[in-house]
Amino acid sequence: MAKTFHLNPKELEIRHNLAVNTYELGKFTFTEYLNRVFFHEKRLFTAVQFRSFIFAQSKPCSDMIELAHKLRAKYGLTQ
Repeated sequence: MAKTFHLNPKELEIRHNLAVNTYELGKFTFTEYLNRVFFHEKRLFTAVQFRSFIFAQSKPCSDMIELAHKLRAKYGLTQ
């Protein structure tokens, strides 16, 4: 990602480490996370382009999907 968008990986790591815990606790949205880590300064790409790239990297993990189905069945969980 850093290479694709010509970003400084060390800076991204620092900014990510400062923001990720708060994001994972649900204290701010994914958009706010992106703004804090990536869009705190003007970029040569848009947030829409960046999000599309990130989401395109996401692939289903069949082992985790299977585990979720088993846990749902075992404990009678609903969506």
